Amino acid sequence: MRRGLTKTELAADLDVTPSTLSRWEEEGPPPKRTDSLLDRLSSSLNFPADYFVASELEVPALDSTLFRAGSRATQKQKSAAVASGANARPLVEWLRHNYNFPLPHVPDLSGLSPADAASHVRTIWQLGDRPFPNSIHLAESVGVAVMGLPPAASAVDAFSMWEGEQPYIFLARRRTPEGTRFDLAHELGHLLLHSRANSSDATSREPEADEFASNLLIPPNIVHAHLRVHPSLDDIFQLKRILKVSAMAMLRATYENGKLSEREYKNYLTALSIRGFRKEEPGSQLQYERSRVFDYVLSSEGGASISGIAAVTKLPEQDLHALMLGSQPHAVGGSTTSAITAPARPALRVVR
Repeated sequence: MRRGLTKTELAADLDVTPSTLSRWEEEGPPPKRTDSLLDRLSSSLNFPADYFVASELEVPALDSTLFRAGSRATQKQKSAAVASGANARPLVEWLRHNYNFPLPHVPDLSGLSPADAASHVRTIWQLGDRPFPNSIHLAESVGVAVMGLPPAASAVDAFSMWEGEQPYIFLARRRTPEGTRFDLAHELGHLLLHSRANSSDATSREPEADEFASNLLIPPNIVHAHLRVHPSLDDIFQLKRILKVSAMAMLRATYENGKLSEREYKNYLTALSIRGFRKEEPGSQLQYERSRVFDYVLSSEGGASISGIAAVTKLPEQDLHALMLGSQPHAVGGSTTSAITAPARPALRVVR
């Protein structure tokens, strides 16, 4: 699944029948063929041989997973995404074993409206009416494991899931930095509103998560405090840059908060479309947000290396790079070391 192969394709590459491959999956290979089969699997799938004899990982069900941009994603791309989700678990287990990874603080808000839920978490996460900070840092600070999706899942913008009490958000960074911030806020909406049995039906979950994200990133109080009635497009752009959101999202929020007439909204919408703002964010200086957790882990202070983590988790280094949002080793007050276990379990203290 992670490599985007069907069982038939993998069986052909291994020069066995699909039924033989299925039997090996269920019963294991014949003992005399184990070593040779591991070598062939490692070569075909570009995973270390130890991966195939490590603890089995449960893959999230496709039909129970909500994907951003799911209508454009193929079955193979969705499979690659959820397989990456399964492979994220040993990485999080490694983090928890070696560092004081923040415990989850993601309450069940399934009884609230999306707007009320956004207002509530702004209160309990002590954001008030301030612009939303680095969204990855904030999610990490409340115990959400924020990770990246591989190129094989290129049509999936994001998805989220729970593994026991651990929440995950996976981002593709396929859209603009502003769009990726909205993707993360959207997935936070799913975790807060749709993670329990009494959550709303599937058809309403996507618009509810969108409404939550819009209210979280663009609170009505900020709109009313900064924009007069009938603001100019320049006024809207100025607030968009402060809040680090897309021009389209800012325009929509301005209209929904009663600052624009329908005619003004449509005229501005046409103007933005002509200028290319439906798919891009022309002129934006915003950079993609980074993970503070993984940047710290790979620093000299954190004391880990990609190769060391790969040796423990049994995951390929290229897959770890994707899961760790492309974080690279760098020095913090010194040179990067290669030890995989940081001394004395340093705390991953994420500051908002």
